[in-house]
Amino acid sequence: MRQAKMSQRPDTETLFSRPDTFYAYAMDGTRDSTRQDWVRAAIIGGATYFFLFAAAAALFEAVSQLVAVPGFDGAPDYAIREPILFVTCWIASLGAAIGVPLRPVPRLVMGFTGFVLLLLTEVYVSLALQNESPLALAREFTTLGGILRLIGYVGFGLAPLLQIWIRLQLPDEHGNGANSASS
Repeated sequence: MRQAKMSQRPDTETLFSRPDTFYAYAMDGTRDSTRQDWVRAAIIGGATYFFLFAAAAALFEAVSQLVAVPGFDGAPDYAIREPILFVTCWIASLGAAIGVPLRPVPRLVMGFTGFVLLLLTEVYVSLALQNESPLALAREFTTLGGILRLIGYVGFGLAPLLQIWIRLQLPDEHGNGANSASS
């Protein structure tokens, strides 16, 4: 598969003379797709990523409420909850990334789309369901528990990009990679 992509590499004149060719090559390594293809895939992947994560997080929240320990709220609660939710978002990102090119820009668009949907949902839940003002929501993020939640949100947004970095670090079937003995 790697050989097929190398044979599709456009020459420099073609690459820079047509913007669609440049964007396609920069985003997925081929010249037969357009910028709209990867943008659409990244946005749909980001929305799918958010919905998979939201469903898993809602299930996790319901279970955690059933086994809640009285007085165990705030920062200790988030310190336990956030790593579990990060693993959940990592798995959801893997499932949602099918069809999204394994390149940084499409994965950033995917993560950003999911991140924006997550923040919009947070604002909606706080305003509509909990009757909190936007100022109360902003104050909540100044506590240690709120800071841990924000770190989790940023991790959620960056998970699709981090998966590329990890994949580049692992050796491939030929032993090539940053962590391989031959490099």
